[in-house]
Amino acid sequence: MYKDLLIYLLRNYNRSYRFIPPLFTYLIFIGMFYTYKPNPVMGSFAVTSVLSFIVTAWICYSFMQSESPVQEEITLLHLRNPAKYYIGLLIAIVLMSLILLIVAMAYPIVGDYFDRPVGSEDILVGLLSHLGLSFLGIAIAVFFTGKFVSRPSVSIGGILIVITLSFCQGAISSQLSPSLEWLTWILPPTFHSMNLLMNYERYSGAEIVWLLMVPFIYSFIILTIYIQCMRRK
Repeated sequence: MYKDLLIYLLRNYNRSYRFIPPLFTYLIFIGMFYTYKPNPVMGSFAVTSVLSFIVTAWICYSFMQSESPVQEEITLLHLRNPAKYYIGLLIAIVLMSLILLIVAMAYPIVGDYFDRPVGSEDILVGLLSHLGLSFLGIAIAVFFTGKFVSRPSVSIGGILIVITLSFCQGAISSQLSPSLEWLTWILPPTFHSMNLLMNYERYSGAEIVWLLMVPFIYSFIILTIYIQCMRRK
């Protein structure tokens, strides 16, 4: 159903060479981060998950800008289904983010950079953490693309502000009264995902499952709103 659309979108993005800066930034950081060993498993996954979050937002923004308005109109006319087009865009960006996930998970395991053997639970938690934060990166960036914000400087500044605030979620929550702490959940739950990995042993099984699912739930809500908005444009 989406195969031809995805091939077209990915080829168009690759021809633009916009993928080179975020991808190479990611690869260089991963290489530098694992220069020394051994490294803690979950602590390392916390760092690379956050990096995936930031770089996926970058990829999402550049991907959405890679097709000219004329090309986009032609594609929409051909499909005659705006929802399909924008869902296809999101799927294509997720596929690009899978490259980051594979690198972040495979490189330290194959290179034996961890301080202990990596078990199946570590791999599952690592995969879900990286994928969940990648979805969050997409959810942040979609509302700062050209369809909503015309000036690139404002778009990039807005993305950086939201990313920064999402890291400060815990600090902001501690300054609010208990009755207002729920307001911090308006922000992407990056802090909670990062805190889970940094303090993994302190959480119960139910808490781990919940915190792993929260980024997906948050992203699903935001991206559903995005698709509905784009259908009406």
